Amino acid sequence: MKKRVVVVKSPSETRSSVRLLAENMGASVGVFDTAEALLHKLADLALDCVIADLRLPGIDGLKLLEQLQTRGLHTPVIFVSAAADVSSTVRAMNAGAVTVLAEPLDQLKLLDAIQSALRPSEHVRVELAHRVAARRLVERLTRGEHEVLDRIAMGKPNKAIARALGISLRTVEDRRRKIYRKFGVDSLAGMMQIALGKKYVSCFHDESA
Repeated sequence: MKKRVVVVKSPSETRSSVRLLAENMGASVGVFDTAEALLHKLADLALDCVIADLRLPGIDGLKLLEQLQTRGLHTPVIFVSAAADVSSTVRAMNAGAVTVLAEPLDQLKLLDAIQSALRPSEHVRVELAHRVAARRLVERLTRGEHEVLDRIAMGKPNKAIARALGISLRTVEDRRRKIYRKFGVDSLAGMMQIALGKKYVSCFHDESA
């Protein structure tokens, strides 16, 4: 049975080349100009992979990924963009994207990304579901808790963290307890399984400590 790949991107030479490559791999390819158009038809589609522009008109690529996840679809998503910066790339990967490819596209990298997304589907979906769950837990942390978690992930002890951040040891311990509670764990090992084993990527939030 053919794999179903959907490309969400405004008409362009890049979109045509992505479609051609996926078809040459034996996939059935659908093309949409906007995220809204895809979401409108979502109930009628079986998706194995989505290739989308990060900067779509209307609902952008990250919002599209969020919408798919909200609907319980952990379909592998590959982002392409002519304007992918560090911030948007980190946010995309933290949200569960397979990868972010810069335009003009490297055909070999795109081929590898599509093959990874389609092989094997169930394993990829489970991994992405875990990453999404971990990302949602991490999003609950305040900026101060993120700062502590970053340094714990680097192997820093509480006293060193306190010195580096210019806060008291008691504050570090308090933030650590809050991280445990928000992650639903009761040990350092449990916390690190989420922070490291589930592809945690630092992404500070504006909420104060």
